[in-house]
Amino acid sequence: MFKIISIAFMAITLSIANADDHGSGAAVLPEKPMAFAQIQPAKYQPGKGLNDVIAWGESFGKVVEMLGTPYRMTTWTPFYSNQSALPDIAQFDTLFFGMWPSIADFGKGWAGYFEDGTEVQAEVEEIIVPNNQRSMSAMYRLVPGTGQYVPSNGLIRVKGCELGDGKTTADAYGTATKTAKMADDAGVGFNGSFMLIPGPGSAPSQENHVYIVEPFRSVEDYGVGYDKMSGETRRAINAMSAEVMECDLPRLYLSNAVYWPIDS
Repeated sequence: MFKIISIAFMAITLSIANADDHGSGAAVLPEKPMAFAQIQPAKYQPGKGLNDVIAWGESFGKVVEMLGTPYRMTTWTPFYSNQSALPDIAQFDTLFFGMWPSIADFGKGWAGYFEDGTEVQAEVEEIIVPNNQRSMSAMYRLVPGTGQYVPSNGLIRVKGCELGDGKTTADAYGTATKTAKMADDAGVGFNGSFMLIPGPGSAPSQENHVYIVEPFRSVEDYGVGYDKMSGETRRAINAMSAEVMECDLPRLYLSNAVYWPIDS
């Protein structure tokens, strides 16, 4: 699944809800992604943890607002995950997941952060072990989101999928939109769904892969939703996906806001 993320692919979970609708049955990959993501897996410094990261987000947010960069960031903490399946990331305590509306915004944001973010960077390095792994991913919506909120113990479900011989990301997108709609119609209840395609700066092992990401507002929403999906629907979704790509077992992560303004 996350074989592809020896990276720092920050991002978006719910502003997905506000992106342009590309059509749930589209068979062609949209020319313009809904957003660009960056991830950074991290280990905590001794005695530090998630609460320290969330508290640091206030200082970080002030820099983002000063720069005027449209950006959001959460942490993804393993909730139920076979970490031996993550060779490119190695082991991590949590990972930063942030997103920009475009790759141009990504460039502007980092240029400003290099100039004005020295102090907040020093603060975060007291909380996590510095890690220079970085990579970009393009995000494409599969089904619309269901409204905005600040992530707090939301649940993220991720499947990493390797494309079959002769298959393309456009093939994967066409199949993923159809299967996501099937799950949505079955009442799974995720707050949107999207596909990540590794972009500039990704690891070689990320080639020929895509990631299917389903955000839920809570662990309860995840459990209740998947309890509603019948075995017949699951089998149909798995069969459709298998024609295009081979997917790992899903990984689950808890998502908590670091900097997540709800009015943008």
